[in-house]
Amino acid sequence: MQALPQVPWQVPGIQPVVTKALGSVYILSQLLEALGISRVVDEYAPMGRDSGKLTRGDVIRFPVMNRLSSPRPIYRVEDWARSGG
Repeated sequence: MQALPQVPWQVPGIQPVVTKALGSVYILSQLLEALGISRVVDEYAPMGRDSGKLTRGDVIRFPVMNRLSSPRPIYRVEDWARSGG
């Protein structure tokens, strides 16, 4: 872990703590990955070999995350993902 710079109000011997807020999109993405949602969808709804870069399982994650985090119509997906994660 990289040492943090000294600040005038820092008490000697006490290390400051850095915290980061994680949005629901990040947490839900990790949960869906752990549950294997993409794998299950791909198993039951396979695509052809050269159909594109995203599989059906990859694509289904967006509406699932939307319904679990902020159930609103999906448009401007990039704005929604940016604000939640």
